Amino acid sequence: MLRNGLTHRRASRWCYSSASRLGAFILFLCLFAGALSSLAHAANQSGLLPAKRLQISGDSEQAYLLRLYYLSRHDRNAEAYQLGVAAVAVYPHSPTMRLMTAFAAINTQRCALARPHLDRIARLTTRADLISRRDSLRLACDGAWRRSIDLSMMMGYRPSILGQSRQRIIHAEPGSDLYRLCAALKGLCNPDRPFLMPGQRDNGVDIWFQATVNDRWRPDSKWQANLSPVVFRRYASRGGLQGSGIIMRGQLAYHASNNLAAFVTLETGSSNFGIGRGVEPVRQLHKSGLTGLRGRPVPQLWPGMTAGISARKLRLGTNLYSMRQTETRLDFDAVLTEGLVMGIFKARLTAKTTTPHVSAASVTRKLGMSIRHDLTSVVTVQLAAERKKERLRKRRLYLAMPHSVRTRHLTLDAIFVPPKNKNVKVVVTLAREKISSPDPVDLKSQQTATLRIIWSIAE
Repeated sequence: MLRNGLTHRRASRWCYSSASRLGAFILFLCLFAGALSSLAHAANQSGLLPAKRLQISGDSEQAYLLRLYYLSRHDRNAEAYQLGVAAVAVYPHSPTMRLMTAFAAINTQRCALARPHLDRIARLTTRADLISRRDSLRLACDGAWRRSIDLSMMMGYRPSILGQSRQRIIHAEPGSDLYRLCAALKGLCNPDRPFLMPGQRDNGVDIWFQATVNDRWRPDSKWQANLSPVVFRRYASRGGLQGSGIIMRGQLAYHASNNLAAFVTLETGSSNFGIGRGVEPVRQLHKSGLTGLRGRPVPQLWPGMTAGISARKLRLGTNLYSMRQTETRLDFDAVLTEGLVMGIFKARLTAKTTTPHVSAASVTRKLGMSIRHDLTSVVTVQLAAERKKERLRKRRLYLAMPHSVRTRHLTLDAIFVPPKNKNVKVVVTLAREKISSPDPVDLKSQQTATLRIIWSIAE
């Protein structure tokens, strides 16, 4: 007998019944809370409840993205694409909006509607995750192999199509090889009299036609490849200056990470260029190789800046001379603001030219800068300036000392893309070149104006 008249049996029965009621009450509370949570989640999934944590307004970018995600998740891709088109009109500079819109178009088996959005993303962002997502969508839409054909026409006026001066009267400097030769042969040659070099006027208008077939291999891996055969032909208003040729170019790239890639480019080609009436044309065969690295040096601080370093070798053989070139190049490109890109490069070029009787060598250093600005969605302007200094290691036949050639080049490009035909690009280029050289054969200055039309045809 316990205190208060309770027996052991009654006490145990009371404790058991109390614990059972308490457990049942706790279980009921858990079930009730779970039911409320499920109802709230279902209501929020159907768009009935607002997301209180995000505080998203109905016409904000996040609200459009949530609606697109909801429609795509429930296989309502046609509605998602229509909503995406309307959202892109409101937020045209949102890469995520364009990705969602392209995703909905691909799910409706309409890749042609997705391509304009995918092509625009590269100009809107440099984020590696968005670029990778864009490549995945392109792979799903186009496959690993993609082909396009570029047809281009370039027409322009040049004071000298061959890049030569109109000055054909040469005075041999005292101390030059030609002066000493004439002094030794006084009866046949007078070193103090000028020499007349043969030649003809080559100013005029030249027109280039070019066709390029671009075969791009874009698998879902770190490797990428390009194969591009090129056929071109040149017509000139001056007779005897026509030309034609074919080039085969291949490139292989390996993307080690989102911020670093290595590439190798090989090229070979054959061409035939006229250099005047009654003069044997120049038939040439060239081979070149280019290798380098490109990536983002500070992706956290400045994701819009890319840098590259490359080395190129060229071998050119003709029926008149042969040439070898080696060039190293370092360049930087940076996105300053939306639609404004600045580029800087520095290069060093060594060249050696050999003829049957004379050889020449030179070292050239280049430094350039360019600014590219998208004025509107159809007009882009680019201004580029370059300074070049070429130091010849051997003197000319009629010069007493090896000399240097300084060149300043200024180029203005205006690029137009018709809004109703994004496959066509029109480029107007104005260029001015000023040359400082003691060699009278070199041009002193040159101004050119060219018009180029490029039409891209994608399969």
